[in-house]
Parts: sequence; structure tokens; C-alpha cells
Amino acid sequence: MTRAAALSFLLLVLAVPAFAGEEDSYFEMAFPDLVTAPAGAHLHVHLCVVGFVASKPRREKDGDTHVKLCQGTMCLTLEIIPEVPIPAPRKGQKIHACGLSYFDGWHQQREVHPLLRWEERP
Repeated sequence: MTRAAALSFLLLVLAVPAFAGEEDSYFEMAFPDLVTAPAGAHLHVHLCVVGFVASKPRREKDGDTHVKLCQGTMCLTLEIIPEVPIPAPRKGQKIHACGLSYFDGWHQQREVHPLLRWEERP
């Protein structure tokens, strides 16, 4: 898939919450359920999860920014993409993170990619 086709698909997927009523279209997911879901598991596309930012966000060669979100010993990656620029959270913050559920076959792990929004939690 070309980058232009991928971006068009991404913009279509991102538009869904605007039509469905944004608050109703995101599923609150339990952190352990998201992290342990196997490849091919049926998950909600738009989801939110709460955790702690475990390390300083890291910018990758492809322009994405990786954020390591953890709850206890379980961790997952949140990815901020240049096409949806949002500020990265800081290490140590507890956040409520919302975005698209994605299984990274290369790294064999579940991710929130892209991260669409986040807010700090007490």
C-alpha cells in the first residue's frame, strides 16, 4: 500500500468518531485485556486505556514518536504520527490515552497507533 493510500485510509478511519459522536465511539479497554490480546483478536478499533508513561517519548526515523505506557509490569506502545500531530506526554504522567487498536506483526505486540488524544489523570 502506498503512503498516499495509507493516509487516505487513516483519514477515513479517523473520521468515523466525528459521525458517530466522539464520546460514544471509543471503547474503554482494560489494560491487561489490550496487552494480552493475541494477533487476530477482535477488538474495538477506537479505544482508550489508562496507564503511566514509563520512559521519555522517543522519536523514530519514520517520524513517529513512541511512548511506552505501562500498568504494573505490562506495557504497550503508543505512537504519535506526523499526520496527527499532538504533544507527547511526559515520563511519569498517568494518562488516559485514546487511539486506534493495532497489532504490530513485526514486533508481535499490541499498540495504540496512532494515538489520537490523551489527557492527564490524577
